[in-house]
Amino acid sequence: MILESNGKLPGVLVLGSLGHEHISRVADAISPAEVVQLQDRTDVRESDAAWGFMKNAEVILTWGSHFGPEVLQQTGNLRWVQVLSAGVNNLLFPELVESDVVITNAQGCYGIPIAEHCLALMLAFARGLPAIYRQQPARYWNRSIPIGELHRKTLGILGLGGIGRQVAKRAKGFDMRVLATRNNPVPYEYADEVLPTVEQARVLQESDFLVVAVPLVPETEGMIGANELKSMKSSAILINVARGSVIDEEALIAALGDGEIAGAGLDVFEEEPLPAGSPLWMMPNVIVSPHVSGSSPMSRGRVLDLFIANYRRYVAGEDLLNVVDKGRGY
Repeated sequence: MILESNGKLPGVLVLGSLGHEHISRVADAISPAEVVQLQDRTDVRESDAAWGFMKNAEVILTWGSHFGPEVLQQTGNLRWVQVLSAGVNNLLFPELVESDVVITNAQGCYGIPIAEHCLALMLAFARGLPAIYRQQPARYWNRSIPIGELHRKTLGILGLGGIGRQVAKRAKGFDMRVLATRNNPVPYEYADEVLPTVEQARVLQESDFLVVAVPLVPETEGMIGANELKSMKSSAILINVARGSVIDEEALIAALGDGEIAGAGLDVFEEEPLPAGSPLWMMPNVIVSPHVSGSSPMSRGRVLDLFIANYRRYVAGEDLLNVVDKGRGY
């Protein structure tokens, strides 16, 4: 068991916003270890005790956006950071990457709501809901809206990780054909084919619906640009629940306007919040959601369950779950 020099279990510093009920849940689960929360990393006056606690903290539980080089500089004994999000791209600054600090993420904790969000977007486009919604305020009864099915359509998934697998599983419930890419392709029961990422072009060409669920790393930034969009079916729907920078947003706007693809369901954007002047807000073939695909009352519980399990592993000297490869970025 890993103990502090005073014989106590290592305390946990919660950095950033986490509700009182969630703090209490963590505290109860790892008692008698101390749990201290610091809401704002930039305001030392908020809690001198918390900042003092930070200097000796071994364990930090945080959102990636709340942990930067200035926080790392304040710590002296830090050994492990559990991130509350699945993505860690904004956390991998050089000082942390080069350190011995272990990072674990929340991969797998958001897959269910994000997958349901993807299916909701797919169904909305398949059943003509955007056009139907636009008719309702005008009380306009028009039954000539193009309406189709998901049945037997081809779903392409770029990135068959925790989110991609959950999307594939649900798509099979609609009898869809599922093609997916993965860096290290292995068969998956809910995918008809799992291809290496170098065969992405085939997935783009054959997909009726394309879900982008890759992590944001240098290799994936801008991976969907003008040429990739031109290669897709003109009837295809693109759904992005990865990160906005994975897709060239300007090229996407042009492709949507020119009819190179039929529509897009977008939960992430190059700049967030999406600027009021973005053409995406007013395009009739686009559904914009404000980065909420992972939102669910159950998601936070799954993340806390993961952290509690990892904390118990940590104090027992066991391997942690969801360790991030800092070199690869996920």
